Amino acid sequence: MRALWKTLFGDRYTVAVVLLTLVLNYALLRSPWAYVAAYTFPAILMAGIVWMAWRQGE
Repeated sequence: MRALWKTLFGDRYTVAVVLLTLVLNYALLRSPWAYVAAYTFPAILMAGIVWMAWRQGE
């Protein structure tokens, strides 16, 4: 069962990056700068991927 959860969700850092991305973009969509959300979504995800890759190298 543990392997299933690891496959579906990864580790806590992966879940944190996804949640942070969704929260930031939700906040942008509810603000006057909603048009920026489409451009920030990939940038936020890439920053999260870089952060996770940097952590992996430790």
